[in-house]
Amino acid sequence: MEPFFKVYIASWSAACLVALVLLLRNPAAIAICRLGYWHFLAEPWKLATFAACAWLFSASWSYDIYLVWRNGDYPLTWYSNLFASSVIYLAAGLFWNLEWQRGRGVIFSFMREGWPSRPAESAFLRLAGYATIFALPAIAAVLVFLLDKK
Repeated sequence: MEPFFKVYIASWSAACLVALVLLLRNPAAIAICRLGYWHFLAEPWKLATFAACAWLFSASWSYDIYLVWRNGDYPLTWYSNLFASSVIYLAAGLFWNLEWQRGRGVIFSFMREGWPSRPAESAFLRLAGYATIFALPAIAAVLVFLLDKK
């Protein structure tokens, strides 16, 4: 493995340890440690899509780390994948923050007072068209691999 990647992996690991220490020192300061955050995510449609995306992410990450250890460097496509995955992650974040609010219509949850708490009403059918727009980047990425006939 090239020295750069050894330093990169060591730095990344150190950053993860620092984040863990900060989390353990004051868990209440981190939204993911609050009960309200988990209630926010507990809508069935969010759980189902999160599970699918977590699977895809973990499979991708596992493969990338395998290639780093096997070949000593990332695949040549890492740079373009960085931009493609950034678009997918942004779209996923917006997708999971969609909600319908009486009197306002479809909004992003982070625009509402009390976020990240669960919305007062769950109305996925009213969100379906908007959800499709934000799901398209991920769907397109999967289709590219499924339809590739190399």
